Amino acid sequence: MRVSQVIVCLMGISVILNSAIAIVGPFFPPEAEKNGVDLKTVGYILSAYPMAFVTVSLIMPTVLFYVSQRAVFVAGCILYALSVAGFGSIIFLNKTNMIICGLVFRVLQGSANAALYTTSYSIFSMKFDGNEFMKINSIFKGTIGIGLLLGLLIGTILYIIGGYFLPFVVFSTFMLAVTPFVAKIIPSKASHEESKIMTKRDGADSQHDIEECVEDKGGMVKATAPNFVTVRRQMNPFRVVCALI
Repeated sequence: MRVSQVIVCLMGISVILNSAIAIVGPFFPPEAEKNGVDLKTVGYILSAYPMAFVTVSLIMPTVLFYVSQRAVFVAGCILYALSVAGFGSIIFLNKTNMIICGLVFRVLQGSANAALYTTSYSIFSMKFDGNEFMKINSIFKGTIGIGLLLGLLIGTILYIIGGYFLPFVVFSTFMLAVTPFVAKIIPSKASHEESKIMTKRDGADSQHDIEECVEDKGGMVKATAPNFVTVRRQMNPFRVVCALI
């Protein structure tokens, strides 16, 4: 597995994600108003996304500890693409169904986005340390702005050409198209398996025994001290939130 390919893949997915996010704000409220949905309800529908994002973000560290990063990331890509396409199709429904389906699809989008971002940061933290991680994180944050910009530019053009439905279909189709390539690049091991491998690798590179020479009747006696291994403990995100509160 090449690290450069992983970085390009994760950042490309981030651009697509944020492009699909950008087209919701300017295009959905007018279409909802045409169907008789008031602005308060539109706000509830839009707020379902960040609520799901926060909730699933707290659960994902535990999920990634047991489930492989590849499985979570691919499932997130598919779920996000389908939910984006579904959110674009709700304009064909009546008012009640539009509200219900809008809430459901926004929850799915937020959940999928949380899974994708948590997996991305998990991969970065395992591949980079110190300054390298900060540099990669800064570049990764920049892809958010690039995605929002491209989403508005491309989404506006598609909206003019084919109306509300077309931008959502295009971005979701593109997401599904790149998913098979993502499945080949993303690491396939769960976080606890990766931690075991890294611990063994660090142990092999370090000095196993500390030798102390002691003079004993004109000879040298080697005394060995045990090698201590630091064990990584899984952090419970819910306890962290409770501690902050």
